[in-house]
Amino acid sequence: MKHLLASIHKLTWVSLLVTTLISGCSTEEPVSNIPNLRTLSVPEQQVASASNNFSFTIFSQINKEHQSDNIFISPFSISAALSMTTNGAEGDTKSAIKQVIGNADVADDDMNEAYKGLQGFLLDVDKKVALEIANSNWYTKEYTIKSGFKDILLNYYNAEVKSADFRAPSTVGDINGWIEDKTNGKIRDMLDRIRDDAVMYLINAIYFKADWQYKFDNSKTTKATFYAPTGETEVDMMFSKGARINYHYGEDLTMIDIPYGNGQYSMTIFMQAGSRSINQIIETFDGATFADYLDKADTITAELYLPRFKLQFKEELKETLSDMGMGIAFSEKADFSNLFEEKLALAISRVLHQSFIEVNEKGSEAAAATIVEIVELSSNSTPHPRIFRVDRPFAFFIREKHSNVILFAGKMLLPSSN
Repeated sequence: MKHLLASIHKLTWVSLLVTTLISGCSTEEPVSNIPNLRTLSVPEQQVASASNNFSFTIFSQINKEHQSDNIFISPFSISAALSMTTNGAEGDTKSAIKQVIGNADVADDDMNEAYKGLQGFLLDVDKKVALEIANSNWYTKEYTIKSGFKDILLNYYNAEVKSADFRAPSTVGDINGWIEDKTNGKIRDMLDRIRDDAVMYLINAIYFKADWQYKFDNSKTTKATFYAPTGETEVDMMFSKGARINYHYGEDLTMIDIPYGNGQYSMTIFMQAGSRSINQIIETFDGATFADYLDKADTITAELYLPRFKLQFKEELKETLSDMGMGIAFSEKADFSNLFEEKLALAISRVLHQSFIEVNEKGSEAAAATIVEIVELSSNSTPHPRIFRVDRPFAFFIREKHSNVILFAGKMLLPSSN
């Protein structure tokens, strides 16, 4: 199943990472504007780098299948769900999953510890940004989950582990209710059914909400031209006067970095500026190219024009992940012997991903969830400008600057705020 749920007619997004933290302070207490930074451990740096490489790879792969569509995903959510799943796999299946998410050279204990550390860092780095990252495991009460696997989910992923009656009609509602709650109501009715052969669901949910560091004036939002691939169109264009942004002009694209909160999270936009289309540009993206543009950026004060938009996206990732090298995990050769005490023939059936993003004058709100469904197999079976106008197709990312972890990725062909 591959389809878009979009309020937007033609929008395509590159890679967007968003994180949100709700501080525990009362409304009377001032919110700290000082980033809570620390040195990342070597495994954390490895996993953060691997996560970003995975972000560009899966974003490019999905974009190939949606050349004329708007796209929005959370590579971080997908990677987190697959990292949990890795701990239930063995042999070639484990190797294939770790290779796809970029952790082939990272020991399991280091990978899990790094994920735990990075999640804590992302949640705490900016008190002005609201971020929630949640994990859960739902398994059929007919089988006994292995204690070692359960302990990893509890200790490293802070996951809720729930035994459930998969034959009860209410269970699918319970799972969807958990996702809706953890995404502040933005991801609803994600799981359509529980298959008769399903034995486990591994789920990640992420929610982000942040105000722009430099505000857009609501009264200055006007209709303006956006140069979409299908032709010129009118969009709601926001305006910010005197925004401090990072900027770099390349041969065929322009990059700007727009800060949220205390400046640790930002939306990084890559807009086509030459003969190459945004789809062609996305094909060339990787972690090194991304870092190179950031390193070359200069800080400027500019008049900024940015379209207001809203988008929902939904995708089944089995074909995408198989093409990336994870095919064995979906086949009869899969080895998930670390999930249950019982000796079972198991495989991944579906990897579902659903996301939401809204960008307006106040800031951005984004959410995503990823579901890994495990089933039991049967025998049958230039000079710096002072005005910057984002008025042609672009790619963008929401990221944390210290770790450079990308939470969301998107491509925009045609903005719509409806």
